[in-house]
Amino acid sequence: MKPTSSYLICSAPRTGSTLLAEALAKTGVAGKPREYFDIHERNERHWMERLQITDDAEYLEKVIEAGTTPNGVFGAKVHWHQLQVLTDKLRKGRAQTDGTLSSTLSAALPALRYIWIRRRNKVAQAISYYRASQTDQWRRQPSTAPDRPAAAHLCEFDFHEIDRLVGLVEEFDAQWQRYFSEREISPLVLVYEEFIADYEGTVRRAMDYLEVGGMLAPIPAPPLLQQADEISAEWEETYRRMKHDAVPAKSPDFIGAGPPSNPDLLPIKSDDGEVELPLIAYCTNPKLTMPLVVAPRDRGWMEKTPQRFANRCLPLLIANQAGWHVLSAHKLAVTWDGGNNIDSLRVEHLGGEPPFSAASHFGSGILTWTIPYLFRTTPGFNLLVRGPANMPKDGISALEGIVEADWADATFTMNWKMTRPNHTVTFEIGEPVAMIVPQVRGELECFRPEIRAITDDPQLDAAHTRWSNSRKSFNADLKEPGSGAQHEGWQRHYFRGESVAHGRPLEHQSKLALAPFDDRRQAHVPLE
Repeated sequence: MKPTSSYLICSAPRTGSTLLAEALAKTGVAGKPREYFDIHERNERHWMERLQITDDAEYLEKVIEAGTTPNGVFGAKVHWHQLQVLTDKLRKGRAQTDGTLSSTLSAALPALRYIWIRRRNKVAQAISYYRASQTDQWRRQPSTAPDRPAAAHLCEFDFHEIDRLVGLVEEFDAQWQRYFSEREISPLVLVYEEFIADYEGTVRRAMDYLEVGGMLAPIPAPPLLQQADEISAEWEETYRRMKHDAVPAKSPDFIGAGPPSNPDLLPIKSDDGEVELPLIAYCTNPKLTMPLVVAPRDRGWMEKTPQRFANRCLPLLIANQAGWHVLSAHKLAVTWDGGNNIDSLRVEHLGGEPPFSAASHFGSGILTWTIPYLFRTTPGFNLLVRGPANMPKDGISALEGIVEADWADATFTMNWKMTRPNHTVTFEIGEPVAMIVPQVRGELECFRPEIRAITDDPQLDAAHTRWSNSRKSFNADLKEPGSGAQHEGWQRHYFRGESVAHGRPLEHQSKLALAPFDDRRQAHVPLE
């Protein structure tokens, strides 16, 4: 049977892809989407024996024949990590194309469509993946349900392996997303949680998408049973609790490459059980005094806005406090003539005693501050070195850098770039010239960004709509003299940590309380 149309179920393990494939196969009109292309030798051998395949050259031909229903629809199921196997089989079994995956697929599979089935709860997905791989129980059929193998209950919880699998299934999703985006493909996206809640409706959606009479063909009963049980639920709760508790200070081995050479850099727990991470500033030049202080909440320009309006923005206020400031020990005036030479920047020291920390070092209108500290963090942490948050300065802009402060034995400088030639910029004594913010190394790479329609999350969509309507109503009331909105002045939901739809969240910060630097040098002169 030569197909006239084809589709791939694109998935990752434990997303309900097998249940979907079996359901579509049982309709008799939607192909026979099996896992024909596997990286495991035993599964490939299974298909070669079952389909009487003698070599790779005829593998694709016999798979297409086996996977096509009499109405000319071919289907197959492919996990991301199996895509290369599919590609290899296609290239061996078909005429040469330009070599790209897209052209190879198009040459072999006519009118190709994609169904992408995903799972929102990645922790549950990883736990299912782990248990199935440990017990070799990948499916559960109604006929065997009463005699569930005891091995499934003997599998031991392993936080680190489950955590690894969480990252793996997230990576599979990211790869599929990239695959579709780069080729401008719009697949039919199905979600496991919705599939389980509405089995027949989801199967009909797939059949309608494939144009195989989804409204007419009968939908057979689910051929497989859900494998998640009370153990899965208990493990998910345990994993999430451990993940929440496993802050980087849990142990040096967890957060970095190994324990630090200096025991003072070990995380400790305070008397009340809170984790404390060290941040040590080793003074490299005692004669150059640049105080280290907790970044304050207030900003002068915010105070001067009409009715102090800017202070209503909690995200601004939190960012203001999110780090420590390095303060200037001198007053200076800086003027740039627009050139790139070192002497194109003139620095005049107007107050404070030498040694001076600011100079023209790189040229190109860059003012360089020598920072008299070598910072050390717990293994696995960087320092973001930036200008003081939300403190704009006319004619000059702070540059930012990230330093691996858990191992570097070199100090860093803080640099500002002049933006207006022949404009003098003044720094005062005690003015912040740098802000340091510790960051977990590699944390950003853990994120898997994606764009979704807000309707994909009905609960969030409803909550956002409720908030939007509330904002429109409030703004309309502001125009009414004597209204409650005019009396209140502005909506304080976010500031108070309140959701219009759900009340108070579990966590909310309206201010930060960073610890000040404790000067432990012999003189014990406070750094503030």
